[in-house]
Amino acid sequence: MLLTLAVLGVGVHGLAWRWATEALAVGFADWAALRRVQGWAVDHAAPERTGWPFAAEVVLPGLRIGARDASGGAWRLDATRVVLRLAPPRPDRLRIHLEGPYRMGIGAIEVPFTATRLEALVSLEAGGPPRTAELLVEGLGAETPDGLLVVGRALVSVTVGVEPALGIAAAAERLSLPERARVPAVAAFGQEVDHLAFDAVLPGPPVQGSGAAAWRAWRDAGGVLEVRGATLRWGALDGEARLTLRLDAALQPAGDGMLRLTNPAAALSALEAAGLVASSQARAARGILPLMARAPAQGGAPEVQVPVALSEGRISVARIPLIRLAPLAWPDGSPR
Repeated sequence: MLLTLAVLGVGVHGLAWRWATEALAVGFADWAALRRVQGWAVDHAAPERTGWPFAAEVVLPGLRIGARDASGGAWRLDATRVVLRLAPPRPDRLRIHLEGPYRMGIGAIEVPFTATRLEALVSLEAGGPPRTAELLVEGLGAETPDGLLVVGRALVSVTVGVEPALGIAAAAERLSLPERARVPAVAAFGQEVDHLAFDAVLPGPPVQGSGAAAWRAWRDAGGVLEVRGATLRWGALDGEARLTLRLDAALQPAGDGMLRLTNPAAALSALEAAGLVASSQARAARGILPLMARAPAQGGAPEVQVPVALSEGRISVARIPLIRLAPLAWPDGSPR
């Protein structure tokens, strides 16, 4: 009797595994077919079913995905092997594990990279598209045109709400920027970024496209980006911010919020030494900062909390214009 039950249990488990792997294979095939209708390129070798008895897995060797957007920009991703996995205790979560080496293409730029861990976790919704997704990267090393980019760990979470609204949260630790990175702040704060994180939401209707026309329509509909929290520890810069951002008449970023800085004098000196803040503006800021600084109750470096604004390409802190940003160029070349 026990032997019969055991055999029956193994048979039922085998049928469930077969059904789950079939659902995975068909679901991905349907997704790929829809993407191809939309103009994407999706290619891979013959799928393999594996994972029994602990999980249902479909392996896609040599996966290549690419697309071209409405503005003519193109991107592509090559992975040596991709595993789609469903397993207890959360069969409603699809885990997508990518194995390298990998290659990312953006336009004419090819970036080969490796990672000790690269995987996504996607919620499966009955009768609708996924509403949550997470991307986890560990031990990333990317050979960019400016040199090696290293990321110790990064986590990106995307949530699609019902308003509709799009929420994005990201955190990265132990970043080493490329030696030839064309980022002005590198001269002030160095190549090593200890921590970067933000939590933002795009309320209201989503952006329909990626070119200037799509963002212009979004702006005209009252679109804003609410940065509920952002933290950055980069060299002498240690701060947190809350911002509301929008696009101005020239489709350039604008907005305002509050900024908290720890040891602001050190960050200001680094910016001045790198030539990113004029000496006259630095002197004005030094005259005001001591009046606004306070010592934390738990001790440590002084802190200030000041209003911050972005307008006409200039970042102002406590109403003192400090840093000028390069204009944002849109993919279709339209300046307005």
